[in-house]
Amino acid sequence: MTSRLASRRAAVFLIFIPILADGGPRADECLYDQATHRAAYRRLQDMHETARFLPEENALEIGLKKGRVVLWTGGCMHLGFAIRYYGRDDADYRNRKALFKKSIELLRSFDPGLADPAILKRALGRNQFRKIEPHRYLVDYPSMTQFTISYTVEMGEQRIEVSYYR
Repeated sequence: MTSRLASRRAAVFLIFIPILADGGPRADECLYDQATHRAAYRRLQDMHETARFLPEENALEIGLKKGRVVLWTGGCMHLGFAIRYYGRDDADYRNRKALFKKSIELLRSFDPGLADPAILKRALGRNQFRKIEPHRYLVDYPSMTQFTISYTVEMGEQRIEVSYYR
């Protein structure tokens, strides 16, 4: 019985050797390279005068009156983007309608051209989403592989994240 288990484990390991040896796609095989990501950041910096690049996080931070937004872009075969809002405003984002309204506003203000706020608004209005955790939703956005909206509170600060990739 033990040798049979060892044989199975060895067989599984041998199956994964080519995958592990490959190490994933090479830079020249990536559909989206660093130049694509830098161009997205440049467009956003041009749109927002308080924007500053955070090299240690490879992110862009934009100061707001009631908080800040941090933006990330990345990916190789899928182009991903995340908008993370940190603030202390009076809205109760535990309320799904308030969260979705703010998410549409964030997308309208900070998306570099990957997603359309009107499509998000339509999907949310038609209940084309499902709750996957408290205050975390997976939205059925037609051209995206995955589109999520979430809300948390960290150290007294509200955090809303709108993230998606295609």
